[in-house]
Amino acid sequence: MIINPNSITTEGDQILHTGNTHANLHAKDGSDPITPASIGAVDVIINLRGEVDLNTVVNSGFYRIGTEPSQVINGPSGENVGWGLLIVCRGVDTIGQIIITYATNKMFFRGGNPPEVGGSGTWKTWKEVETPSGAQSKLNALKQDIENGTVVAGAASGRRRFQISGMVSKGNEVQSDKVLQRIHKRLYGGEELVLKGAFHSFGPGHGLKVSVENILGSKTRTFYVEEHDINYELATGPTGTSYNIIDIDVSFSRGGASNPPDGASWWIEFAIESN
Repeated sequence: MIINPNSITTEGDQILHTGNTHANLHAKDGSDPITPASIGAVDVIINLRGEVDLNTVVNSGFYRIGTEPSQVINGPSGENVGWGLLIVCRGVDTIGQIIITYATNKMFFRGGNPPEVGGSGTWKTWKEVETPSGAQSKLNALKQDIENGTVVAGAASGRRRFQISGMVSKGNEVQSDKVLQRIHKRLYGGEELVLKGAFHSFGPGHGLKVSVENILGSKTRTFYVEEHDINYELATGPTGTSYNIIDIDVSFSRGGASNPPDGASWWIEFAIESN
């Protein structure tokens, strides 16, 4: 640095002040003279009122969605985000948004490079942040559906297969038409219950009978040998969005004087399909 009577000339790209630096001032009296308020870093929460289109909230900051849920546009589909908190982070032509809901205590996020920030792309879909307990609950429910063949209410959404199975502990106690297992299922409009196949180890002549009964009628099918993919329609659901309760019985069909061996096993496979 060159100090002249009428000017100051500096050379290089740094000026070092060896006197009242932040560290030196802090060391002198133990206090920190620089505070958030002293540099203008104060808490600012922007309240969003009335009808709010979240696609237009693009300035970085913290927001309170102070409006009714029905007035929030382009939020997470089907979620109540009214009175929740919104965090926006913008980087030139990209952006990220995070919502913490008030009513349900959920968190959602999305990003993208939409035209609203000068980007050439679109907003991404809102995603929910999953919790360990929430994920475990969904896995438990799926496991139960797989084990029981549970039909989701109102769902005519393709093919869902399930099996029921069992074993004969004492073959000499199994009489003809003895029910080995009985289950109840819901069949919704637009769905049909299809018998896919069966297996048993009862021995020659014996069979495995499947009977289905509901308000629309009854059907039976007896298997003497192992079969697969037979696609035999057992029942159809009602019209509309209602459902019928169907009863499924699996029974032993005797075909001779000999008894099935102890420990003889069986299984039946079904599918619920859209018709």
